[in-house]
Amino acid sequence: MMIKHFSIGDYIAKLVDWLNINYSAPFETTSTIMETSVRFLEKALLYPHVFWMVVIFGVIAWRISGKGMALFTIFGLFFCYKMNLWQ
Repeated sequence: MMIKHFSIGDYIAKLVDWLNINYSAPFETTSTIMETSVRFLEKALLYPHVFWMVVIFGVIAWRISGKGMALFTIFGLFFCYKMNLWQ
C-alpha cells in the first residue's frame, strides 16, 4: 500500500505564480515605495559624520534605557566603524 504525501509547497508555488501574474502592479508599487523609503533612510543616516551619529544614538539610548545601553550602543557603533562596516 502506497501512502500519498501532502506537499503544501506545490500549492504555495501555484498561489505565488498566480499572484505575480494577476497582481503584479500592486506588488511593483509596493516594491518601489519600499525601495525609495530605504534609500532615503540610508542617505539620511549616512549624511552626518560617523562621530555625530554615534553621539546621537548614544544619547537616545541613554535617555531611553540608561547608561549601560548608551555605552553598549556607543561601543557597538564604534566597533562597526572600525570594522569598515560604516560606508
